[in-house]
Amino acid sequence: MNKPNMEHVMGPVALMALMILRIGSPVWAEPSTQPAATEPVTPTVASVLAGIDAAYGKLQSAEFDGKLIGHFDIAGQNQNQEIAFTSTFAAPNQFRHEVKDNILLGSTGSNVYSYLAGRNQYQSADAPKTRSASADWPASVTQILQSQNPSLLLAMSKSAGDELKQLSKSIKLESPAEIDGKSYDTLRFDTDDHQIITLLVDPVTHLLREAKFDLKQPLIKAGTTGVNTAEVTIDYTHVVTDAPLANNLFAWTAPAGAVLATATAAIADGSDPAEGPKVLVGKEAPDFSLLGLDDKPIKLSALKGSVVVLDFWATWCGPCVASLPHLNQLYKDQSPNGLKVFAVNLKEDKDHVKEFVDKKGWSLPVLLDSDGNIASAYKADAIPETVVVGKDGKVKQIFVGGGHEEEIASLVAKELK
Repeated sequence: MNKPNMEHVMGPVALMALMILRIGSPVWAEPSTQPAATEPVTPTVASVLAGIDAAYGKLQSAEFDGKLIGHFDIAGQNQNQEIAFTSTFAAPNQFRHEVKDNILLGSTGSNVYSYLAGRNQYQSADAPKTRSASADWPASVTQILQSQNPSLLLAMSKSAGDELKQLSKSIKLESPAEIDGKSYDTLRFDTDDHQIITLLVDPVTHLLREAKFDLKQPLIKAGTTGVNTAEVTIDYTHVVTDAPLANNLFAWTAPAGAVLATATAAIADGSDPAEGPKVLVGKEAPDFSLLGLDDKPIKLSALKGSVVVLDFWATWCGPCVASLPHLNQLYKDQSPNGLKVFAVNLKEDKDHVKEFVDKKGWSLPVLLDSDGNIASAYKADAIPETVVVGKDGKVKQIFVGGGHEEEIASLVAKELK
């Protein structure tokens, strides 16, 4: 279970949930590579897991509806948002999961698909024929559901208990929690990437009532400062099991004009974040005109003849904050040789960004992508994303995530020759 397209920054809570994936490796994306719980589980924990396994395993149909709720208090910025989702499941392998104004994900039984209405773009693949381990589903399916609808993922799984055992080496049963006067069993998972995942389980139905991801420590470890609260909660407000379902409920065809995303143009939500933007490599860099913190406009096409580095970032993004000092140093080292470097901030308040940059002591120019349109043009669905544009105005390479400092410096040096 690992924010979540929640619009490029802390937009819809679906992106908050997917950002859990961006902080570290997905907990469930490759279950076979994750260590099972190694600390002995108590008999009570074993009993709760067995109840979950049996309950999800016998489901013939279910509706799991609820809300994705995000609470973030980071560097003086407070974000409290929620967005609704609906989902339906029919054994063994049909489902439909929809986050309003975000993504539609489903399986007809023969094919599994994901569709982004905002882009009119979809992907499709063969669906497993039976209930299967999460690793047997396409990675994008697993990653989306683990961050947006884990109860549905457990229903689709061959063994819900085995899936949960992959979450961490330590599983503990804490004191029961109450919601609306009802008591729920509380399982706590402390993951290797410092997440704390808390699952509230109905002691009667043995189905999830709530899943909470505490991201405070992962963000701090990634270099984010001023983290007071960073939580994403999946609140299941409506659960119905084994009710009759309409015959055509899971049928789906791509809308008119929809574009099939290829393997190298992957849909952003949950698919490989390193692939989508790379379709731009070798092509003319999308032009733009953005204002800097000094209110002066910068037009990319006017910089043709110079090597340009664009880094899409946000103050709340730990990996961004950790990588920007390296980019700032690259700017200092190579700007005398003609390099142009711009840190393109996504959808944050100008005064907040200026105060943040001033505190950090960074000298590289900052541009404000206030509506996120330029990030969309560069397919920056996961940040940081660093784009190197050559003197000919074409994209030479795109790097997604941190840790690419040496590669970026080497490519810049080559392009400056």
